[in-house]
Amino acid sequence: MHDGKIIDAGMTRSYANITEQLFEFVGSYPNLQEVDLSHVTVHEETKMFKKCIASIIDEERIQMFKIDASNMS
Repeated sequence: MHDGKIIDAGMTRSYANITEQLFEFVGSYPNLQEVDLSHVTVHEETKMFKKCIASIIDEERIQMFKIDASNMS
């Protein structure tokens, strides 16, 4: 999100491509205040990605949350 609007980071068809694309996307914003990572069922992969982008932004500024039916109300 930027100024309250969702930013489109692009589209891809494979997990490997999306992680690379997201890493590059996060790296293209050197003044990020925080990064929010959401997941549905792949918590471990999300944790690995969090560790990966911690080389770009302080890990304490990376939040993770699970999207499920209780988040949708």
